[in-house]
Amino acid sequence: APDGMARLEFGFDGAGAERLIPALQDSAGKAVELVEGAEIEGARVFHAEVTPGESYLLRVREARRSIMIAWDNSGSVGDYHATMYRAITRFVDDIRPGLEVVNLLPFRNGAPVPLLENWTDDPLALKQALGAYDRKDGSSDSEKTLVGAMRKLAERQGNRGIVFLTDANSGGDSASMWQMFHEVRPRVFALELQLAEEKVAHFQDLMQDWAAVNNGHYAVFRNQADLDVAFDRAACLLRRPAEYRVALRRGPGPGNLSVVWKQGKAMAGATIELILDASGSMRSRKNKVGGKLKIDVAKDVMREIIGLLPDDSQVGLRVYGHRKKEGSKGDCQDSQLVVRIGDLDRKKLLAAVKKIKALGTTPIAYSLQQAGKDLKGVKGPKLIVLITDGKEECKADPAAAVKELRDQGIDVRVDIVGFALAEEKVKEDMLRAAEAGGGRFFDAQDRDALAAAIRKTLAMPFEVLDGRGRQVAAGLTDQDAMDLYQGDYSVIVRTAKGDITVRDVRVVEGRATEVMLAREEDGIKVKVSDPGAPE
Repeated sequence: APDGMARLEFGFDGAGAERLIPALQDSAGKAVELVEGAEIEGARVFHAEVTPGESYLLRVREARRSIMIAWDNSGSVGDYHATMYRAITRFVDDIRPGLEVVNLLPFRNGAPVPLLENWTDDPLALKQALGAYDRKDGSSDSEKTLVGAMRKLAERQGNRGIVFLTDANSGGDSASMWQMFHEVRPRVFALELQLAEEKVAHFQDLMQDWAAVNNGHYAVFRNQADLDVAFDRAACLLRRPAEYRVALRRGPGPGNLSVVWKQGKAMAGATIELILDASGSMRSRKNKVGGKLKIDVAKDVMREIIGLLPDDSQVGLRVYGHRKKEGSKGDCQDSQLVVRIGDLDRKKLLAAVKKIKALGTTPIAYSLQQAGKDLKGVKGPKLIVLITDGKEECKADPAAAVKELRDQGIDVRVDIVGFALAEEKVKEDMLRAAEAGGGRFFDAQDRDALAAAIRKTLAMPFEVLDGRGRQVAAGLTDQDAMDLYQGDYSVIVRTAKGDITVRDVRVVEGRATEVMLAREEDGIKVKVSDPGAPE
């Protein structure tokens, strides 16, 4: 590392660059963190913070290969099944233990499930699985099989390949297939059995498209000799040493990125139901927060949050434990929708919050069930935000109640904010309930944390992808800017009404980039600041 160079950047390109795993060590043999950043001009880029003047060792190895062999079982290729099985067996015999693992996926009538639950480099285990397979499936759905293969490959790190045997006489769901190609990027070795006199060009186009995803290969076979040659070529290309070039340079430093929703911090387009815990524990003098009763802190925060909701929000407020003392008859059904779902009425919401008194027990599951009824029939996505300081006290399961809402087809996300929760078991239960509703659990121990957590539930999550479609960062709208190294990114904002993708977002060293979204009459307007403009 030359004097004055505290950050090194390595760029890898060439035909085998996708298959590499680089690692950096200092002169004592200690690992130095090497972080992959945004792709620059087609090259994979890694950076490391180093000590100027010190020596480092860069090691580059090829990732272990994961190979899925998938083959057509339909009647149109029935005369060639024996040919295909012989070629598969021959390929399996040549597996290189320690360098690659293999699995087998016949075209299935049902879900595309491989013959082996786990990947293996044992030829005997693969041949036994192949021999035990009853071969009764008759599917010709290439797209479904490719999706199944890629879902299994997505679990694997490193190089991923598919050897695919079919006549391509298919017509499945290509949209989900291409989405998976984008995410997994396997090398596809498409081996086409050419039988039909008509539409041969179409089938060939399909298979060549699949092979083109990530430098795969397309070949044709009509007999055993053709297929053996095609398999040999696929094996050769899969196992060829990775050819690459590496360049070292001083990399640019980070810039920063923020994503702003102009109309406010509420989850865009969702109907929101707030559920507040007003059980007796919220007025306990033994467990005050910042010298104040928890119910008073919660009401104060609720007033603040109501002021932040966008004018066009649809909002309702439900409270539990506020009418009946704990242990009195019916206290486990003490849950009331004090402000019905409708256009945001801050005056009504603030008045309702002011009247809340903490009295009773904690019927969380029952309140969630009732919230489902409140939201039933409401169009569009829905968000429940539950604030609680205690555990379920009515012998029910909040997670099961949330799952029941989802099973009923209610499109609802459930976020839970635990306020000054003490027991780890209660936190785990609330986390489980939030996850059942596709939401998040926040552990807030004081007033500021409670306010911040509720703001986060109403914010929209976003993800940042690099030029190769990999997630490199994630955050929430209207939060602090995040540092990102210079490059071009895509930002996906997860709104309640669907994803908004903003492409070609440029981050420049030492500059701020802002993505601003605003709802207008004709849709969502997106504005991206120019970080290259003079300050």
